[in-house]
Amino acid sequence: MVFAFAVGQNQLPLPHGAMEETDGESGALLGWANASDGNASFSVTTSELIPGSSMALTCQVQDLSASDFTATTTSEYAFEVEAGATYTVCFWAKASSGDASLEVRFDQGTDDEQAVTVALAPNWKQHCVAFVAGATHEASVLQVAYLNANATYWLDEVEAYPGHFISTNAAFIAQTIEGFGAGIKRRTEDLYALDDSIRSQIEAYAFQELEANMIRFMVYSDLEPTNDNDDPFDLDADALDWTRYESDAGNPQSLFVAEALATAMGLSTHGFDDIIANCNSAPGWLKTNGSHLGGGTLIEGGEDEYSEFLVSLILGMQERYGIDVTAISPTNEPDFLVNYASMNTSPSELASILSNLDARLEQEGLSSISVVSPECFRVSSPNPSVGTVHFVDSLFLDADVFAAVDAVATHAYQNPIEPTDWAGLRTASGPKPIWMTEYGNLHSESWDMTDAEHHIERLMYGFNHGGMTAYMVHLFYEEHDYAPAGSTSGNYGSSALVLWDVANDIILPKRYFVFKHFSNLIKKGYHVVKTGFQEAQNPNEAPFMACSFAAPDGSKQVVQVYNRSAAAPFSFKIPEGTQSIEIKVTSNDEAVDFISDAVVDFLPASYLSLELDALGMYSIVFTAGSVCPADLTGDGQIAVDDLLVFLGDFACLANCPGDIDGDGAVSVADLLVLLGAFGEFCGP
Repeated sequence: MVFAFAVGQNQLPLPHGAMEETDGESGALLGWANASDGNASFSVTTSELIPGSSMALTCQVQDLSASDFTATTTSEYAFEVEAGATYTVCFWAKASSGDASLEVRFDQGTDDEQAVTVALAPNWKQHCVAFVAGATHEASVLQVAYLNANATYWLDEVEAYPGHFISTNAAFIAQTIEGFGAGIKRRTEDLYALDDSIRSQIEAYAFQELEANMIRFMVYSDLEPTNDNDDPFDLDADALDWTRYESDAGNPQSLFVAEALATAMGLSTHGFDDIIANCNSAPGWLKTNGSHLGGGTLIEGGEDEYSEFLVSLILGMQERYGIDVTAISPTNEPDFLVNYASMNTSPSELASILSNLDARLEQEGLSSISVVSPECFRVSSPNPSVGTVHFVDSLFLDADVFAAVDAVATHAYQNPIEPTDWAGLRTASGPKPIWMTEYGNLHSESWDMTDAEHHIERLMYGFNHGGMTAYMVHLFYEEHDYAPAGSTSGNYGSSALVLWDVANDIILPKRYFVFKHFSNLIKKGYHVVKTGFQEAQNPNEAPFMACSFAAPDGSKQVVQVYNRSAAAPFSFKIPEGTQSIEIKVTSNDEAVDFISDAVVDFLPASYLSLELDALGMYSIVFTAGSVCPADLTGDGQIAVDDLLVFLGDFACLANCPGDIDGDGAVSVADLLVLLGAFGEFCGP
């Protein structure tokens, strides 16, 4: 990696790009010149702005009749460019007319002018365009031309940076993160067959090193092998069979589930906020096909018995093992026909299950248990009978079902998943949080960055376009099966985060470290915020992907970018108030697994330049100083301890921190500055 900063003459970024300062006499924006050969007028507006802005430029164009008519806004700063280098221009704009466009011109001299036309919408939107300099030029200028008559244009936050530029705007808050996690479905018996020392290492990697806060486990249908007593409102607990959840090495039906959950919770660094019980199938005696295998659905009128079955699991996990289930999911991929434990429940059938389950939880005093559904195999599909979007569209026609579902849950096995698919899920889900509860690149025979890229794409597109609030990998751990030479069966490989092989060698694939970028750096309560960068017209061919997050108290911003093309230069805007910068990197290099670099001496630079390796995942963590200057102890509030620190400062007479104005003594002027800091920055 290369750290570089903007210093010296004729270097980017553009001064006055924020468009926040005006000339005291003319009232025009500093650093910008407006010109018109026809009937166009320019002004500065302070209304209808993007969040965080105090003013913007407007251009009202009346006439374009003259053939040589132009209306332009040009930066008065001339900057140097190098031949063959990439430069990115980002700006916010909107127009009164839905078909209005403007042209961004990157003028590198009269013989080498480049221009890109950008269509605008009636609402503010950030646009980013990249240029490659055709020649070295010492005095390039940036110009915006307004192309349509009878239209009013708004322009703000114009930025130009070397390389691919990525910025954040924490004022644009989207959804709030609920967490990251994985499942322990079906692999607990394999883990507990290992030597204790190997198992302990695997569990430490999964639950101590990864700071996941969500875990998902199986509701086994043979918990109630036969109907307990034909009364769905009078549970006979003695009829339940908890063998699957017990730790009996002598019983092949014992799967160590309760012990595995308890161990995970005991090792967890911050604890699990969500413990999700997921049911693939109702017991066979409640199914239309008489078996928990091979699809089928609930028998007619079986909703009460099924709710009793699910409630018995919730109550038993607490009473027997001290495990508090926080969420229940009554189906697993109802849109996907398979021969293992499953139900192919239609949206209308699932609606009855969900409304009944919600009422039963309320009746049992378990209304705090979240209901997550439908957990379809894919996000969306042209087939109107499959996919989470189609299920949710149908389910939410029923007001009772809408009220019953606490989180819309989906799987993400379709390939590819376009941003439009994610956007469709966001629209269908309305205000409900969206949990991606299961995904893995199943039977992957590799564990390099091309494998990890499957997760990166779903994470970043889900956060940016789908309103996703939680992401869960299929499995925390499993054995990796190497495919024999010449095998074409496809039933080998792995998809979990932590692996071991037949020789009991532990393997940490790149997907493990990529997941760590999210689970360890992005915490529950963080916000997804606006990321500015040039997005490719075809997202699946984009050279890089990016997303950004901010801590709710403003103390941190995390920008994440994955460069899936050749090594290239990138510029990252440094948020105002940043006091430290740390970079976490995972690449295809075997030695580069979530390694850390601290950036020092970056102030007063406005951006950070990095050379990002091909197939490199980068997390840039910007940490601010105290949110309030008077918060001396850094605990996020003005407390007695802060006042004691100040009193300690003021106890000295000279050469002490209490001497705010630097005159060699603590004076009335220093006290006024102190009081101003408390009033202006920390509220009344």
